[in-house]
Formats: sequence, C-alpha cells, structure tokens
Amino acid sequence: MKGLRRNIAENKLGVTFCLLILIYMLILYLEVAGFRLQVAIFPLIFLTLTSVCAILKIMLDLTNSTYLQRLDGISFFKMETKKPPSDPSYEKIKLKREIVYIISLAILFGMVYLIGFLPSAFIFGFLFTYQSYKKFKKPILISLLLTLVTWLFSLVLPGELWRGILLGA
Repeated sequence: MKGLRRNIAENKLGVTFCLLILIYMLILYLEVAGFRLQVAIFPLIFLTLTSVCAILKIMLDLTNSTYLQRLDGISFFKMETKKPPSDPSYEKIKLKREIVYIISLAILFGMVYLIGFLPSAFIFGFLFTYQSYKKFKKPILISLLLTLVTWLFSLVLPGELWRGILLGA
C-alpha cells in the first residue's frame, strides 16, 4: 500500500491527466452510442484505442511494472535520449510545461464542444504556431492549411464533423 501511495504522489499529474482523458472518452462514448454502426465505427476505434492507452498509462504510473515500462518506452521517433538534469528549476519548468499542455488540451476540447471542430482546429492551430513564429502571416497560413486538410479528410469519412452547440444545428 505504501508503494501505491508513493507512486500516486510521484505521478499525480499523469494520473489526473489520464483520468480526465477517460472521462472525456466516456462522454464521447455516450454521444456515439446514438449513431448508426456505419457512422460510429471510426470514432469507436479511436475512442477504444485512446481509452486502452490511458488505462495502461494509469496502470504504469500506479504499479511501475517492468513490462509496462518497456511498453511505454516504445516510440517511433528518438526523443530526449539524454537524461534531463536534476536541476530544481528544470523540474519547475517541466511541471509548468505539463500543466500548460493539459490546460491547452482542455481548452481545445471545450472549444470543439462549443464552436465545433473546424473553427477550433483553426484557432488552436493558429495559437499553437503563433507561439513559435510571433508573426501573423505564417501561423494563419499554417492554420488555414490545417483546417483545409481536416475538412478534406472529413469529406472522406462517413458522417459529419461536430459543429458545436453554439454554431451547429
């Protein structure tokens, strides 16, 4: 029991984030339940894969299983091969970055729910790229291309993109 408490204390941000993802996936499962199977098959696959990954991450954070650690280490890209420094200021910056990331995803989910998927993709893409460029021309172009690709992809899929409760219906 002591090991479990220590693991929860060390990984509370990750566990909280995964629990929020699972709650969001549950809400989406309830929404998809009313759709025809032909329309719901793609979202159900995505929801199931996301939910399984979030559950596995929670299990890893709580148990420190060696098998799950090896599974968690699988990646397609080489990312951060060096061990980060054990500097207290680095830990604060890392924690702040994780919190900002979680808040930005929550804002994205809220925007999708309120104003729909395409306007949210444009706004989120613009804000995300504007942080890097600090100019308006390139982020607007990137956001427009992201929105266009999303719209073209949605034409191939059965069903429609979520229009939001404020701009939809």
